[in-house]
Amino acid sequence: MAATTRNSVTPRPNPKMRLRWHEMSPREQLVWAVTYAQSIGVPGALAYVADRAALSLRALAIDHEDRSPEYDLARLNVVVERNEFDSWYRIAYQISHQTAGSCERISDDACAAAYERYRQSSTDFY
Repeated sequence: MAATTRNSVTPRPNPKMRLRWHEMSPREQLVWAVTYAQSIGVPGALAYVADRAALSLRALAIDHEDRSPEYDLARLNVVVERNEFDSWYRIAYQISHQTAGSCERISDDACAAAYERYRQSSTDFY
């Protein structure tokens, strides 16, 4: 009897359900590789399980979500004071949300709300 301390795999592989590595996002590649490496079984079945895990992640549609730039600033652990934030935010927002003919002015209230999100999010990445 074989010991199965990790994810034991027995499903039959589906040759039509093979993801191509170069078509996956970096997050999908990571999930695929971890799932494959932590499972035990026949390589074809392992690939099938890893494909399903990557497809489940893809179904969440989180890789191409529209994020505001204050979250990226917080993630980078860059400290920006409130008086510097508004001018940076207006430019960064326009760059990250480029649309043809969009010249909307970011309000002071929108900048204040974004600064508050930046300030609160910065502790998430500390």
